[in-house]
Amino acid sequence: MIRPNELADDGLLDVTFTLPAELSGPISVVGDFNDWDPYADQPSQRRAAEHVD
Repeated sequence: MIRPNELADDGLLDVTFTLPAELSGPISVVGDFNDWDPYADQPSQRRAAEHVD
């Protein structure tokens, strides 16, 4: 699930990605921002599960 957050003062929009807890292994987010390269950036650390409606 992709959830947009509030527009920041600098005009940029933060986005939160949530994944089912049963997924394991590395996850890549790719797009125009990283030339569709799944290895372009280091992966983010997974955070503890949060309840999302």
